[in-house]
Amino acid sequence: MVIKMAKDPKTHTSLHILKGAVQKTLGATLTTGVHEENNKGMLTVAFDRKPTDEEMKLVQDEVDKNIEENIPVEVFEMDRDEAEGKFGDKIYDKFIVPPHIRRLKIAQIKGWN
Repeated sequence: MVIKMAKDPKTHTSLHILKGAVQKTLGATLTTGVHEENNKGMLTVAFDRKPTDEEMKLVQDEVDKNIEENIPVEVFEMDRDEAEGKFGDKIYDKFIVPPHIRRLKIAQIKGWN
């Protein structure tokens, strides 16, 4: 069984880009919520305070930089044990994947997330 990705790949990819920018600028690595609907997405991350306007501008600048670089998104399936060995538990964030799921679909933007 494979965990399905978002219905809209563009929204899903933009959330990956946003998360990478948040990680780079704020150091917040743990995603606690993701919502996608009608080609829009929302990402919630664990952070110890509300980011300043300046920090949000830095996040936006990182997002823009990634979009300008136009790095291809690689999507591939792999065995769960192989994925965990290669990427560690960061592929899960706060989302528990049931133990019976043995294959995962991974989206990766090289050098980004």
